[in-house]
Amino acid sequence: MGNPTKVYNGTTTAALASSNYTISGFINSQSATINPSALINYAQADVGTNIGMTATLTPSAYTPTGSTNLSNYVLATSATGPGTITQAPLFITGVSANNKVYDTTPSATLATGAAALAGVIAADTGNVTLSVNSNTGTFSQSNVGSGLPVTPTASDFAISGSKAGDYSLQPMTLAANITPAPVSITGVTANNKPYDGTTSATLSMAGAGLSGVYASDNSNVNLVNTSATANFATTNVGNNLPVTASGFTLNGTQSGNYALNQPAGLAANITPAQITATIIGNPTKVYDSTTSTTLTASNYNLTGFVSGQGASVPQSASANYANPNAGT
Repeated sequence: MGNPTKVYNGTTTAALASSNYTISGFINSQSATINPSALINYAQADVGTNIGMTATLTPSAYTPTGSTNLSNYVLATSATGPGTITQAPLFITGVSANNKVYDTTPSATLATGAAALAGVIAADTGNVTLSVNSNTGTFSQSNVGSGLPVTPTASDFAISGSKAGDYSLQPMTLAANITPAPVSITGVTANNKPYDGTTSATLSMAGAGLSGVYASDNSNVNLVNTSATANFATTNVGNNLPVTASGFTLNGTQSGNYALNQPAGLAANITPAQITATIIGNPTKVYDSTTSTTLTASNYNLTGFVSGQGASVPQSASANYANPNAGT
């Protein structure tokens, strides 16, 4: 019977192809085939090799070939031979791989709370049990990525029970994401400035560095500040005014594994701008033995205002000469 094979299904019956039978006893070139519908029974339902098989043959199971007349023969009523029953595939459901933040390793964890078996035939329910031994796995890479394959640890799952030998656990296809690890900038401060009518700010970056980079990546992740800018929250004078910085970036072969946070909590002062006043127009008065005089607004020049801003001195402003005598 050609040692036919079937997958375990809890029964002893099987359907064989005509090619699984060998018929002997015909003379000359006469022959026949056995219909696949012939009833076949394994000696056992469980997995095994070289299992005894018996086919019950009726005359209707034979199909003569060519000019063969089956009435000239005494037909065999049964056929025997060895066969094989292989393990039925079992699948684990309800398991997923957890996303994680980059940590330089490919280690993964699994969510196994809803783990269950799919593929156990009804008659074996209760006789095949799934054991969850751990919840670990391995990403296909250690670097940041989306939809990365995750392979569970070989010992994570096992089956037991009186019928466990009739089944084979199939590998799971899992996937998850590795997201960038956050990294912060240290050693950056905002500089005070005199009022200039703008929000622009400057930063002191001599001690700038990174916090959050793993030691093994230190030489492969660098802070770039060439495009960094900063701005005060207001244009007006004040103390401890919030300053927002932006434009810092990372480079290096491992920089893609990190998400850079721009400097936070910066503050500085905007101090009043210095205004300088000068007397112009060579003001003149007639000698009256005093040093006092009154100047008009046109006698003053004020400098130090930012573009578009200014002020004037009231006409009633008083002034004093250095001495009361006539002179130029």
